[in-house]
Amino acid sequence: MSEPIRKLIGPTKARVMGLLHDATAILQQPLDDDTLDLQETAVHDLSHRLTRCVDILNKCNSDWTTVLKDLEGEAKRTEEGEYDRVFDGDEGVIQVLLNATDVLARLDTRISVIQCRLHSR
Repeated sequence: MSEPIRKLIGPTKARVMGLLHDATAILQQPLDDDTLDLQETAVHDLSHRLTRCVDILNKCNSDWTTVLKDLEGEAKRTEEGEYDRVFDGDEGVIQVLLNATDVLARLDTRISVIQCRLHSR
């Protein structure tokens, strides 16, 4: 029942992991006053792509819980086990979503700092 959802989760989760890696690299770089416009564009783009992936994973979670509500008996237990395998744990989708939410907040802060520097020129 959840196979189409799982097929979407795998590549989206991988994409989020790559974006988190990119975001960490950007957030560790010092701001360069000579390239603030470019940095702002890069951070906005990264934030937008990460937000889209987070939205997809949240929708997958919602869709899968809807599937679970409609099941009974052994089918439900099997599906719940699969859901737990994908969503729980240190590398599960829930942890990835928490990490992404944290990084999105840090990206928003970076954008605000860049905009303040741009306006103070």
